[in-house]
Formats: sequence, structure tokens, C-alpha cells
Amino acid sequence: MRNGIFHLVTATTVAGTPPSPPSLTLSYDGKLRDRVGPGSVGLGADGAMDGTLTATLSAAGGRTVTRLQLQSSAPGSWDTEAATSAWVLGAASTLDGALLNDPATMAVNFAVADGGSFKVFAADYANIEFVPGVTLTLTATFSDGTVLTAMTVAGTVTAPSPPSLTLSYDGKLRDRVGPGSVGLGGDGALDGTLTAALSAAGGRTVTRMQLQSNAPGTWDTDSATPAWVLGVAITLDAPLLNDPGTMAVNFAVADGGGFHVFAADWADIEFTPGTTLTLTAVFSDGTSARASVTVPSL
Repeated sequence: MRNGIFHLVTATTVAGTPPSPPSLTLSYDGKLRDRVGPGSVGLGADGAMDGTLTATLSAAGGRTVTRLQLQSSAPGSWDTEAATSAWVLGAASTLDGALLNDPATMAVNFAVADGGSFKVFAADYANIEFVPGVTLTLTATFSDGTVLTAMTVAGTVTAPSPPSLTLSYDGKLRDRVGPGSVGLGGDGALDGTLTAALSAAGGRTVTRMQLQSNAPGTWDTDSATPAWVLGVAITLDAPLLNDPGTMAVNFAVADGGGFHVFAADWADIEFTPGTTLTLTAVFSDGTSARASVTVPSL
């Protein structure tokens, strides 16, 4: 009250907009990987590419997936439960990421962020399950009891370009390896250092590498061969990725990502100007890529 006059003040509260209900979208990517086989417990490759799909979740706060089922109108059915007659549906965060299925029960239990995605893999039957025009329906059950369904129609998918490498010779920049097939560690002499960059949709996991010089000389990531060891690292000074016993490598590289390789010289002849260096990378999906570079003049 002011000067004998009451002033009425009103307040309006605007309720927050409720979050949108969770939803799932699905796309058919083609037959990109061999991650599962026929049968209800067929985890692991069987020599045939699987129907590969990407599911993307829209849900505030994300969700935890506890069961998946894929249905094809061909017909065909796959799920994440060993006790059913359906074939196993493999699930992974990425194309080459580890399968998230329990190895005994085939069950899944993994978190997906809002806007996040995951891959599913289903073995084909008689090449009829993923032909153009087939309807594919994915049902996802979450830990909070919600169930979401998404559909897509298989179409003619253009095969992705094969993986490729580019290679540059950087000079003798670091001392990371020495002579011999197990010579991890510096030996007092700078190594021939190269940078490789990968172009491959979805990235790849590198499982073996070989470098060849026409000097001649050979280095690789296999201690059982007579070739000298080829050191591999993500950056010039990062830890070597080679297994200390076998010299083997097993590391993921994103599409457009790169890494460095290091090779000990022999008699100062392997990296002279005009020498051709060829790097071959073998990937976990069985594909490989090769690139060459000529050592430039000083």
C-alpha cells in the first residue's frame, strides 16, 4: 500500500517446455563388414559380409540399450538373445569397434548419448535379406523400460571407395628404433621418419605394416621375419605402438587421420635422395593400402 492505494502485483510463471519424447532413426549402410555369422550365437566372422545399419538416438540424457531386435520383411529376424531362434544381431559403437554382445548370452548393455549412434550387424541368408526394397525394422529396449522402433528400406548402396594411404618422407628426425627385427628403442642414430595419412570411410584398424626401400631394404612389424623392425607412433614423440615382444601393431586410425613410422638406416644408403619408399598397411577387415614416396634432394 502506498499513499492509501493498494498496488496489486501479479507474477506469471512460464512452465519449461517438456523435453521431446525419445526417438530412434535407422539407416542401411550396405554390406560393409563381416562381424557375425548364422545362428543364435554366431559372434565372429564367417567369411561373408553382413548387413550393416546405423541407429541414432535422440533422447535427453541418453539411454542404456539392453536389448535389440532387427526384422527384415524378406523375412528374417536377428536379436541379442541366445535363447531365441533368431540369428544373433551384433552391436558395436563403430564399424570396427569391439562387439558389445556378451560372448555367452549375446545380450547387450551399453550407453548411448543423446544424438549418439551405434552399428548393428546381421548375417545374410541366401542373399535375400538386404536386397533393395526390403524393409528393415530395429527395435531397441532401454534400461528404463522404454522401447523405440525405427525403420528403413534397403536400397542400392554405392560401395565405398577402398582405403588409401598418402606418404611423405620427413627426413631423419628421431631415434626410435635400431637394427634387427626386435630393435625397439634408440641406438644412437637417427631413423628415417615418414608420415602416413589414411583415407577410409569409417576409419580402419591397422594390424600389420611393411616399409620397402629400393636401396634395397625392408622393415616390418613382425619379429618372426628377417626384416628390421618398423616403429609406429601416432606422433613423433608418442610411445611406440609396437608390441614389445612380437613388434606387432593393432591401432585405430580415423578417416583422414595419420601416424608416423620409423626405420633404422643401414650404411646410410636407405634414405638417400631419389630412393623410393613404399609403405603397405594391412587392416583388421582384411583390406590393405599402399603408398610410395621418393626421398627428395637435399
